[in-house]
Amino acid sequence: MVESTKKDRTNPIKESMVRMKNYPTKLVLFKVQSSSNWWVRYYLGKVYRESTHTDNLVSAKEYAKEFMVRCHQKSTDIPTKLITKFEQTAKLLIEKQQSEITRGEKGSKLNINDNSLLNKYMIPYFSKIDISKIDNRDLEGYLNHLQKHDFKKTTLKKHLNLLSKIFQLAYDKRYIDRIPRLPNIRLEDNPRPWFNLDEYNHLKQTTVKLINEKVSVRGHLITDEMRLLITFMMSTFIRPNDLKTIKHRNIQVSSSKQQNGETVNFLTIFYEISKTRKNTPTTSLSSAIGIYKDLVKFHKDNKEPISKDDYVFFPSIKNRDFAMTTMGRLFNHILLTSELKHSPTNEPRTLYSLRHSSISFRLLDGVDVLTIANNSKTSVEMIQRFYANHLRNEENVGKIQLQNQKPIGL
Repeated sequence: MVESTKKDRTNPIKESMVRMKNYPTKLVLFKVQSSSNWWVRYYLGKVYRESTHTDNLVSAKEYAKEFMVRCHQKSTDIPTKLITKFEQTAKLLIEKQQSEITRGEKGSKLNINDNSLLNKYMIPYFSKIDISKIDNRDLEGYLNHLQKHDFKKTTLKKHLNLLSKIFQLAYDKRYIDRIPRLPNIRLEDNPRPWFNLDEYNHLKQTTVKLINEKVSVRGHLITDEMRLLITFMMSTFIRPNDLKTIKHRNIQVSSSKQQNGETVNFLTIFYEISKTRKNTPTTSLSSAIGIYKDLVKFHKDNKEPISKDDYVFFPSIKNRDFAMTTMGRLFNHILLTSELKHSPTNEPRTLYSLRHSSISFRLLDGVDVLTIANNSKTSVEMIQRFYANHLRNEENVGKIQLQNQKPIGL
């Protein structure tokens, strides 16, 4: 039996070597015979290596990223293709956000959008600037650079929000000792267009007409499911994006006894995935119960799946992003046919206009803002900024006429 030498015990075990995606191939994690912990090695003109002091691979990878940054800080031999501290911090942010997405704390599209901004605009622009030297003038220059793309203010704001996250993480990691002052962009509130009562009634009539005429859009018939989808949105305040994820198990018929002794029936909707972190259930108007039952009957009559784990809308389309696209296309055709695609101020309407209309109608009915905000999973500020402003004239008319109307749009 050949006795192992000290060198054998400290040499990397070839089969254990691990490289990390999107990081230099010269950054390697490995095991040695003399230790249960992971070791890290990085070549930067010369070989740097040390123990990560952990046998957990996930923790070791985090250590390796920090190790690489420290190597660059020590070395004067800068390689041709260096991942800068800005790019390094940006990648760390993406990984941090991915963990939050996996835990269900952030929306699944966050990293898709942020990665797009980083790779297309930010990293190329800031690739030659040390992150610790980036100041307000550099950030103003970046905004000026973006002007050639003719971006809207809301898009520029997204760039600044992402930069803010990157600098905050760099500060937390002690790559920088201060966070630079970001430029200020004033956004004007731009409420989504809605439907008034006459427009909404015309929209429903047009939908029925297209159903009777068996109109098809890209191979998909406009059926009674679209009419039920439209009225369901108006009775539940649901966001369009939640239409593609909601399943039958998420809907429950509920009842509540009121102070006057009357019993009110409604749907309780439980959201597993939502735009907001507040995945609290919401309640519908009573009218939603009949709409939901008609929807179940529609699927049953058309031999479509209706088990508790099946989707409520367009359940036969398994690709849910495509299901959402199909709903949008069919609704857009209805809008164009009814000549309601654009509002009086020429803003394009979409499925979201139904949610906007639902909230607006409840405001006109006199429901208090806090109740509407809680039940539609938004904030009082958002209601006041984006929904209430354009209703002042309608509210004044109601007060002048002294009309006591039943709920609008049902």
